[in-house]
Amino acid sequence: MWDTLVATSASGVPKWDDSVTVLNIFHTNEGGVKKVPTLNKSYKEWDCTGLFRATLFAQTFAMPDGSGGLSTLDKLYVKPRGLSPGTFFTPLLSAQLATQLRHMP
Repeated sequence: MWDTLVATSASGVPKWDDSVTVLNIFHTNEGGVKKVPTLNKSYKEWDCTGLFRATLFAQTFAMPDGSGGLSTLDKLYVKPRGLSPGTFFTPLLSAQLATQLRHMP
């Protein structure tokens, strides 16, 4: 999403490359939002839950919400589904745990 929405040729912003420059641009766009827990890690260290959280809650990827403003993907697509808090990530966490358990000696 970064490369297609943020790093356009007109913006002059570099493509996502895990550099300090790109991470600082992302962090600045987010304004220190706590729901994006990956701001201090290389994207190579993100697990799937962190990646989904960063995508869903990122102001950087906010889209038009029909009222003339922008909303995060969470507000546009997850909240309208009426999921209970914390349930969206439960299958992801379960799958991640299952994978970890399979790889244990």
